[in-house]
Amino acid sequence: MKNHLFILNGLLLMIIFTVPVSFGFMNYDEIYIGFPFEWINIVVSAEGDVSIQFMGKLEKPFVDIYELGIINDLELKYITLCFNVNKPVSLVISHDTLRISGEEAEHRAKSYADKIARWYFNSEAVLEDKRSYSGVMPRSGYRYSFVISLFTLKDVSYDEAIDLFMKCRPSEGFATAITRKFILGGAYFSMTIKRDRKSGALTFEYNIFRTFRGVFKFKPGNTYVLDLFDLLNLTRPFKANSNSPCSVIRIEFQLGGFIDYEFLDIYFSGLPWNIGRGKSEGVLTSYIITNRFYERNMENPPYYIPGKVIDGIRVKFRVVERGFRFPSLSANILGFILLIFVVALIAGLYFIVLRRKL
Repeated sequence: MKNHLFILNGLLLMIIFTVPVSFGFMNYDEIYIGFPFEWINIVVSAEGDVSIQFMGKLEKPFVDIYELGIINDLELKYITLCFNVNKPVSLVISHDTLRISGEEAEHRAKSYADKIARWYFNSEAVLEDKRSYSGVMPRSGYRYSFVISLFTLKDVSYDEAIDLFMKCRPSEGFATAITRKFILGGAYFSMTIKRDRKSGALTFEYNIFRTFRGVFKFKPGNTYVLDLFDLLNLTRPFKANSNSPCSVIRIEFQLGGFIDYEFLDIYFSGLPWNIGRGKSEGVLTSYIITNRFYERNMENPPYYIPGKVIDGIRVKFRVVERGFRFPSLSANILGFILLIFVVALIAGLYFIVLRRKL
């Protein structure tokens, strides 16, 4: 049940804040570019783990939206087919309840789950949990009310879910680098049919995330190479989607303890790249190497790469110790301390001179 609640809470955050689910910080330049059509997000932790996330648009929905009646269900927020390896294949369905009752939302979700289970997997959908949420966003004043229902699909294999992905993923683009072996090796996998809150249009997306433990054994002074193709066991290039206005490759090196990095060589398949800084509450937390940036006088932004051949993504880097730094103090505090020091020094000198005269 805890795993089910984890899925529900994660999807809840995605809905409320309407930002891409990721596992790293964004630097200032990234925030204003918008959500990519497709992206590869790589995070190297200070412990030496490497996480890889593929996100993007599907070529078509993983189920027939007309036959199921999804196309006309304007209150539908999303339907997600997902699994974590060693956990059941699940369906998570959410409806807006500002215009329909909670009972009607639950009835529609149950109907979709039963049909998808029978038609696509010859299975049965079992309701595991349902939650209702309502409130008002403090800044925007946006009022929300929705129901989320979680169903597990009995005796459905991961391969059956992956087969659906292989049928509806784009024939070109970053998604073609995703292999069955990569998913089955321990990935979180999801495909989503989502209705855009503003336009009302349906979008079709995938999100596949996997962590490789202990890839690097960091030691200050040693040199390492992060090679995406080696991690994914890719033997041939892949292309950016020719219909993509924004294809992003992003690598984040997280700081921790005494670990810092010196970048010696970066290969981005000939793409322009930029090194940014991730910060949390003003504190430097990571370095971000990405083609997701924009500079004036560019003919095309570096993330506009339709059809671009990606033949390698590599970063050669050295691990170094972070230098000792005094605790950060504001300029006002430092000025006040300095003032007290100067006053005390002058007073001390004054009393020394006065004592000698006496």
